[in-house]
Amino acid sequence: MLTMEILKKCNHIHFVGIGGVSTSALAQWLLVQNKKVTGSDKAKSVFTDKLQSLGVQIDIPCGNDLLREGDFL
Repeated sequence: MLTMEILKKCNHIHFVGIGGVSTSALAQWLLVQNKKVTGSDKAKSVFTDKLQSLGVQIDIPCGNDLLREGDFL
């Protein structure tokens, strides 16, 4: 389970399915918290476009390269 204590220790969070409504919102919040955010999704969407415009690296379709780098997956 993701807690604030775990988040404080993480520098890089990777989301599988980052293009969802909830996960994309959480990803944006983490960016404001100065965390490195990456993600993957099966398809491009308005949510993935927004995140990419904010500098989030996203693998579409899902890949494993970014997945290996995260502190929390």
